[in-house]
Amino acid sequence: MRLVACVLVLVLGSGCVRRVASLPPEFASQPLPPEGSVDLVVLPDEPQPSWRVTGRTEQCAAPCAIRVGASDRLVLTASNDDVIELEGLPANVVSARRAVLVPEPENDGLLINGIVFTTLGAMVSVVAITLTAVGCSDVMRRAGLCTAGLVTGAVGVPLTGAAILMIVGSAADAHLLPVPGSSSGPAVALTPTGLVGRF
Repeated sequence: MRLVACVLVLVLGSGCVRRVASLPPEFASQPLPPEGSVDLVVLPDEPQPSWRVTGRTEQCAAPCAIRVGASDRLVLTASNDDVIELEGLPANVVSARRAVLVPEPENDGLLINGIVFTTLGAMVSVVAITLTAVGCSDVMRRAGLCTAGLVTGAVGVPLTGAAILMIVGSAADAHLLPVPGSSSGPAVALTPTGLVGRF
């Protein structure tokens, strides 16, 4: 049962589940944009750094709203020099015609932890390679070293891989969340707080 709960938590947090958002009241009353355009409401999850969003013809300083074409290139620039570039919009956002754009700055804590654990994982992997090479070359006399090298490698290699993923995941990112109810037809979506839908 615990395994099922852990897998469910991982799937819900992994991005495999469609995420949706609702517009702030001041933007919700605006009419829908024309077909092929999307109204993006830019809402940073933190007050600092401040973000500037530049589209093909418009720009604004977050929190703000900007109208962009489905294939427009967006550039988000933060006051701390983080830059996020988005080439075109996903189909679910284009069909909704309204979306919330949440820029997220670089995660320094994740970057530092990634660097530290990459270093540790690489050192453990080097030790594992050495022990395995020496021990497994003559199993009759050094079987213990061979086993130690294989066990150490089983710890060091995944640790290094996970740490590298931490470094990659620490980069600045932007999350595009379609707004339910702005496109025609029925829709149901699972959100972190439950199910939302329109029938």
